[in-house]
Amino acid sequence: MVDESLEAEGWSTFLRIRVLMDITKPLRRVVSVKGADGNHMGRLSYERIPLFCKVCGYLGHHYLDCDHPEATTIIDSGNFPYGAWLCASPFKRKREAIGSEAFKQLGKRLGVKDSGRRSQNNQ
Repeated sequence: MVDESLEAEGWSTFLRIRVLMDITKPLRRVVSVKGADGNHMGRLSYERIPLFCKVCGYLGHHYLDCDHPEATTIIDSGNFPYGAWLCASPFKRKREAIGSEAFKQLGKRLGVKDSGRRSQNNQ
């Protein structure tokens, strides 16, 4: 499900969606989205995510308790494949706080309608 409260602004750096996850698999860090001009990679982040391992990406244990074969090497190196960057803010931003007035004015000058598309006469 896509969060449509952001749609009218047209200025957003993220897309909030609700998905079902298989919690027996590691967290996904990126997703590939097919667009008209090719594939695009997007970084994933999760709201209200429970305890997860920075070594293997599985939910339910801390990295110091990880059974992954390379856990000790990864912990010693400090190069964790998963980290705090996977955690998004759990707070839904208010609609008024999403777009700044400067961006709204720029959008008007460029002929961007509320849906984020340029009008026909400004293309």
